[in-house]
Amino acid sequence: MTQYRRWNIGPLGTGDRDLIRAQENERIVIDQIWITNKDTSNRTVDLHHLPADDGASTDDFCLIHGHTINSKTYEILDTKIYLDPGDRIVVHAGAANAIILTAYGRTL
Repeated sequence: MTQYRRWNIGPLGTGDRDLIRAQENERIVIDQIWITNKDTSNRTVDLHHLPADDGASTDDFCLIHGHTINSKTYEILDTKIYLDPGDRIVVHAGAANAIILTAYGRTL
């Protein structure tokens, strides 16, 4: 049974944070990710899709890197991202207390 969901995180610090982590028996399809910059300066964000139990660097699985979000605006990443059990979406902001992310999707 499909269950529609929303995941929200932020304002972010500058360390890597999980936006979404698929549980052991869960598959997730992300339909959209909204990236908001609430600051008065332009800010950057990185977004990574890390497969379960993969020891590689987050840079090996980068979806967007150093992408600038203009001040007091938002952008929508409008693409499908599929997460298998244990996979996660990790985010990193270039500055603290500015970036907020909201993902919309469904569990299968």
